[in-house]
Amino acid sequence: MYYQMVTSVNPYLEHVRKHRAGCTDSPDYVLLNLGESLRILEALEDARDALRRLGLVPGLQDELATVIRVLHGKLGLEEGGLND
Repeated sequence: MYYQMVTSVNPYLEHVRKHRAGCTDSPDYVLLNLGESLRILEALEDARDALRRLGLVPGLQDELATVIRVLHGKLGLEEGGLND
């Protein structure tokens, strides 16, 4: 009963419940473990660095920087390590 009350209030928990139950609806959230998240972040940072070194597509570099900042915030990362 408590679990049902919590998931009805928290859409993220409801999504997790549906995901585990094998529901194939289009997800509102993408669930990644920490390792996957860090690999994606590293790939985005590498792509941005390559574009910057080659001097290509400054607008895309800016967009990648924005996505990287958002991921840093979501993962609790600051330059130099984890946030406390």
